[in-house]
Amino acid sequence: MIKVADQLANALAHCHKLSVKHGDIKSNNVKFNVHSGNYVLLDFGLSAMTDDQRRTSIQHAGAIEFMAPEQNDGQLLLQTDVYSYGIILYELLAGQVPFPLTDQGQKSRNQLMLAHMEQEVPDLMTLRRKNLPESWSDQKKMHEMQVPQWLLQVIEKCLKKDPLQRFGNGVELQDFIIHNSISSATEPLGNEWRNLPLTTEQEIEGFEQPDDADTIRIARPVFYAMLVLMVVMTGALGLLLFGNLESEKDPVEQVSKKADTVKDTETRSAPRNVATQSRDVDLDSLLDTSTIIKPLEKKPVIKPSGDSTKLDLDTTVYF
Repeated sequence: MIKVADQLANALAHCHKLSVKHGDIKSNNVKFNVHSGNYVLLDFGLSAMTDDQRRTSIQHAGAIEFMAPEQNDGQLLLQTDVYSYGIILYELLAGQVPFPLTDQGQKSRNQLMLAHMEQEVPDLMTLRRKNLPESWSDQKKMHEMQVPQWLLQVIEKCLKKDPLQRFGNGVELQDFIIHNSISSATEPLGNEWRNLPLTTEQEIEGFEQPDDADTIRIARPVFYAMLVLMVVMTGALGLLLFGNLESEKDPVEQVSKKADTVKDTETRSAPRNVATQSRDVDLDSLLDTSTIIKPLEKKPVIKPSGDSTKLDLDTTVYF
């Protein structure tokens, strides 16, 4: 809705800057471009006609549901396009134009022209509430009734009977929409029905006010801030827990590594110790005095009395 209002006002502002009056603004002349994603304004046929030609065209083929009161006299003003613009926004919100055409007979067309000139515009929000789908829940209906107050003011000013009480041209209209649409604050309706007592409102509307007694409502920025804070706190808690686990795990690993180092050292030093021990044992056994061969005691040699060249076979020779 806001996109249509903004882009259609932009199209009017562009035309009016060039002093081009459309004269036939209606729903069928506003199309959506699927390639650009924008709404475009078409059919500038009436803008090239004379006043007499335009008056004849309006009486026989014009979409009089969207035409300003002054067009019945053949006038085409910049404010005329503003009036038709307001009818389009009214139809989008209410679900119907303020003065529908019952049939294509000349009598019905004349009555409709008089309605634009003399009758007050029906309350938009009343028609919107009436035309909401019956299948919608009460909560959704209440939500759809929340319309920005500035948008209702735009429509109300565009549909003034007197052209001088409307926006002067599309440029003024666009400036008003830009300055109000950028504001994030939206007020609910601002119409009289919102000030009615709850019981009276329920009786008139036929649906109940949703029970929000158990619902806590917070602003969207506050919700986002709380969400970010929860994420940060969760991350900090995770880091703290991970650090504690690592600190508890380190002493165990150190003891295990120390035990493995000692075991590896003993394994590698075992052969050397055995060899050293065996070598020490051999040296000790060699150096043991009990195993040292003692020289034999010398016994006197008995020399034979006879021939010294003969040896006594019974004599034992000791070396």
